[in-house]
Amino acid sequence: MTKPEPAYYGHPLFYKIVEELKRLHSEKSRQYATTDNPLGNFVRCGKMISKFLKPSIDPVLAACMFLMAKQVDAVYDMVAEGKQDTYDSLDDKFSDISVYSIIARIIIAEKRKEQNEHPNRSSDDTAGRIGGDIPYNTTRDTNPDHDTYCTGR
Repeated sequence: MTKPEPAYYGHPLFYKIVEELKRLHSEKSRQYATTDNPLGNFVRCGKMISKFLKPSIDPVLAACMFLMAKQVDAVYDMVAEGKQDTYDSLDDKFSDISVYSIIARIIIAEKRKEQNEHPNRSSDDTAGRIGGDIPYNTTRDTNPDHDTYCTGR
């Protein structure tokens, strides 16, 4: 008796993972996309981040801002479409935005610290770029435990 031809070749776990990814893709698409435009979230985020794709903006800061923009887009979409029972909750999205905001502040602080430590660095050196004239911390932080680079003191 001959062995039946398998439906798929390769490792069986590969196909299990593919099924998991199909489920995840569907859940995330339900959250981020619309039936009219399954790539709408990419189009919207692309428009938002196109403003960050300038030579004068630090690519690390631009990456952080892109990830934050993605979360902001998700919030707009969840609220506008009245989406509930999504993979990530609205609270999760606001938490993500808060975390990315803090990370952006850290990136800016690290760049300023680096610029203060290396004042002779060329202005067109990508490691020294921040993001143009970003107004940063217009109020004075009086907490002595905060890093002076984060507070602008």
